[in-house]
Amino acid sequence: MNEVIGYTDVLLAKSSTVPESVLGNFFADAVFNQARKIEPKIDFVFPTTTGGLRNDIAKGPITVSSIFELMPFENQLVLFNLKGEDALKVITYVAGRGGQPVSGLRFNIKDKMPQNIIVNGKPFDVTKTYWVVAQKINRRNFIRTGGIASAAIALSLNSLDAFANGRLQKLTILHTNDVHSRIEPFPMDGSRNQGLGGTARRSALIKKIRAEQENVLLLDAGDIFQGTPYFNKFGGELEMKLMSQMQYDATTLGNHDFDNGVEGFYKQLPHANFPVLIANYDLSNTALSKSTQPFKIFKKAGLKIGVFGLGIQLKGLVDPKNYGETQYLDPIIKANETASLLKNDYKCDLVICLSHLGYSYRNSSVSDKVLAANTRNIDLIIGGHTHTFLDVPEDVKNLDGQITTINQVGFAGINLGRIDYYFEPFKYKKMKVGTPYLINNKLDS
Repeated sequence: MNEVIGYTDVLLAKSSTVPESVLGNFFADAVFNQARKIEPKIDFVFPTTTGGLRNDIAKGPITVSSIFELMPFENQLVLFNLKGEDALKVITYVAGRGGQPVSGLRFNIKDKMPQNIIVNGKPFDVTKTYWVVAQKINRRNFIRTGGIASAAIALSLNSLDAFANGRLQKLTILHTNDVHSRIEPFPMDGSRNQGLGGTARRSALIKKIRAEQENVLLLDAGDIFQGTPYFNKFGGELEMKLMSQMQYDATTLGNHDFDNGVEGFYKQLPHANFPVLIANYDLSNTALSKSTQPFKIFKKAGLKIGVFGLGIQLKGLVDPKNYGETQYLDPIIKANETASLLKNDYKCDLVICLSHLGYSYRNSSVSDKVLAANTRNIDLIIGGHTHTFLDVPEDVKNLDGQITTINQVGFAGINLGRIDYYFEPFKYKKMKVGTPYLINNKLDS
């Protein structure tokens, strides 16, 4: 037991006030590295709770006895695999308790909820299965409850009461932006995006997710049109029909949706079985005067989800003859008006903005980041226009210091965005995780 197996230049001490400490990180990293020598497929470890480490390690030689006395009493670890949803529940449970030593896994904690979850340098993917190592007692505490009850624990709710009364709900939001008439995958021509995208693959993936999830919203942030010969040949008819077949719930207007003029877009609306939402364009003197609406409220499993749309300034971006008498209204003013109406008057549990303003700019133009920081009551901004690939959704503090989340998934249907919300509406508690799907030939099988 007195064999010297290492040396430390500093005191390795645990902390009783914060979840991370030099000792906790050392222990978690050591367990992770050793466990991976035995089983390389391990993704991350929860080897102990914050208070589970029994002793500090003094500066100087580290002996076998030092490690033995450090280890938690049960001194056993278990390896198990978790579906992404269950892994998220465990991570949220840990975040709700303030954190604990982990390795292979990073996340921020905001209001007892995990944010920006990273596993081995990659964004957390709720669709994956993860291999996890935990202290034996952790596995019993975290996993035995299982399923939706674990999510209730993670949200610091009365799990039995929430589950029994159906208050704990999950909402899955799928989204696209700037598809630009990309019907088929990019050709195999050696280009950066070769083989990616394709509506058939996206449709199959959406169908699979709907079969697995009860409450799904499918949304688009504009620029449905323009980019391939399909638009030049059919004027947008094919795009609208395919989106209707995929059962999109709503879209907003992008600048390229005016490429055949207001009348050209209006002509294709009979093929759209979904509403076009736009709150900051006055279209009253155009062919679209009765064909759009500022917002729509969706009801899913007792939840009310308010969705509204915002478009970019068309002047200087679109030929004036194409947008005609469309009047651009200040998006920040209209967003505050509409979001307040949805949250406070209609009592929506979640407010979503479909934005074609663009993610961010170096100049003073209104972007999604500017919008988020200068508004209230918006929970989620699904963005478009700048073709930005966000690996994980970005959280921005709004005027009230609350979180508004921004997400955007590139262009051309290369990615399908997904954000899952779990929440108990009557207590105004919710958590989320975001994952993009890459639409490629792996989906063909």
